[in-house]
Amino acid sequence: MNSGGKLHGAGILITRPARQAAGLAREIATLGGKPLIFPAIVILPPDDRRALEKAQRELSSYDYAVFVSTNAVEYGVGDAAAWPPKLIAVAPGPGTAAALVAVGVSNVRVPVTTMDSEGLLELPEFQTVAGKRVVIFRGGGGRELLGETLASLGVEARQRFAAIPAFVPHARIAEHARRLGISRPIVTAPADAGLIAGLLEYFAAK
Repeated sequence: MNSGGKLHGAGILITRPARQAAGLAREIATLGGKPLIFPAIVILPPDDRRALEKAQRELSSYDYAVFVSTNAVEYGVGDAAAWPPKLIAVAPGPGTAAALVAVGVSNVRVPVTTMDSEGLLELPEFQTVAGKRVVIFRGGGGRELLGETLASLGVEARQRFAAIPAFVPHARIAEHARRLGISRPIVTAPADAGLIAGLLEYFAAK
């Protein structure tokens, strides 16, 4: 048996926002990897909270609330005790759905086709939305640390970093990685489970 575990003691760079990286880091360490947390983006609350607070006050007037990410859940739910029981929350994947359940929102829908906006639009609830009110909780942009760091590296260091295989849970993220110069993005299944499965498959073949 390899003493380094299934991940052979490999250093794994985790680019998730800092507060969401801990769980994945623990799993990687358990499997014999060496996690290094390096957030690719910094998530901050909105400077102007008026629109968010208005939406939270008026939740009972909506039929559906769409949360595009776990960050949207963190900043968008507000007081979960005041969540209207009949309001249906919609999440693009299991991670965001789990975040909603964790804060007390249990009436959650998740796509059954693809874990993205297209999958959300295929949900039965969105086939007949005439006269329905939908509120969407999403980010308004962020500081992309990974792109800035790559741009600041010297040519030799940038080429070496870009050649490292990158594991991403969606094809769109892979395309963004390629635009940043990362030449080997590997698309996995969504959420932590998909990323871990992708890592294990990759290292099993080495």
